[in-house]
Amino acid sequence: MEDGSGGMLIAWKLGGDALRGQRVDGLGAKLWDPQGVSLTSLPGTNEYVRISPDLAGGLFAAWENWPSGSWNLRDAYAQHLSAQGVLTWQPPTGILLRGGSNKHVDGAVPAGAADGSSLFFWSERRDRREWYLSAEINAAGQMLFGPLGQSVHEAIAEDAEELSLLTLGNNHFLSCWVDYRSFPINGQINPRVFYQVMDTAANLPPRDGWRSYLRGI
Repeated sequence: MEDGSGGMLIAWKLGGDALRGQRVDGLGAKLWDPQGVSLTSLPGTNEYVRISPDLAGGLFAAWENWPSGSWNLRDAYAQHLSAQGVLTWQPPTGILLRGGSNKHVDGAVPAGAADGSSLFFWSERRDRREWYLSAEINAAGQMLFGPLGQSVHEAIAEDAEELSLLTLGNNHFLSCWVDYRSFPINGQINPRVFYQVMDTAANLPPRDGWRSYLRGI
């Protein structure tokens, strides 16, 4: 992912449960710790790290943590690395976006805003329903939408995947996801791509954006 100065930002899982981040310049030289910067010291299983540039040379990261090692109980965490490769949000663990003993959180993804904050988007299963939620963390590392996050959409579906969140500019974002509910067309199940536009306060446009979709993928 581009860092805005001709270099790249990357993150990866290093064996076990270690997550690391790195910035390289346009010539491929490492700008942070040669081994990468550890994103978290959380115990349990850390998986599926996703990153976004912070628009100032650093990165925002989000990932899943399975505190008990069980795939059925998953939390979402976030972290910020400055342009110098320094952890700024509750080091060394990161900030808990959403979690709890009965939560099943999927695919948290970040997107940076020009004011140094980041919006995060994830899905969560509870009561046999799929909830699409967002939260903002400001530049000081404060959660702005409360402990439950801001609802973007709620569905009966229990199989939504491939969540994405893009920065559109002017503090607006585009969230997308693939819904694998049964939409039979000529007897076939056809997954669809849904989208929603929101701002940094998770305000949605007057029209229900989730009703807008791209047929067939």
